[in-house]
Amino acid sequence: MAGTTHIEDQSLSGSAISPSRMTVLAAVLLEMFQAATCLPDPSSIIVFGVINGRAHDHVSMQFAPAQPSERAVVEWAQRFGGTITGHVETADDGGRELWVKTKFSLGVLDAEAYAHIPLPADAEAIVHADYPHEPGRRYGCPACEARCYCTPGDAECVYDGPHDAPPF
Repeated sequence: MAGTTHIEDQSLSGSAISPSRMTVLAAVLLEMFQAATCLPDPSSIIVFGVINGRAHDHVSMQFAPAQPSERAVVEWAQRFGGTITGHVETADDGGRELWVKTKFSLGVLDAEAYAHIPLPADAEAIVHADYPHEPGRRYGCPACEARCYCTPGDAECVYDGPHDAPPF
């Protein structure tokens, strides 16, 4: 992300105090969401600061368990330069779920966005290779080769059909 977060607080007496770790992480999150105004909102967010004396500095964003969330995770990956992975898991109820995730860095904060999407029993899942990569850029990835991931002004994706803006 462009820019630097600088936070200075004033105590009641007027002297400068340094911000807490969570204050800095919250400021970075604010910058992230300001840069993501055109992206779908996650349904929940967890921020990990210091746990058992160890700094984690991590945010985890979960998207709804619905098919549009796959596209949402891809959009977050494209916006913040993340890599994407995906695979199918057996859900607690015995059904199948598509697990899709992206990871990216926001300077002092590592971020991930993910969704666990239930699949219909008769659906054939086309998932991203379970190897970190940019959406639409990995040859041999079934999902990257299944449709166009081109964005205006970007390099052409690996899809073997007509290339234009993706049909979302």
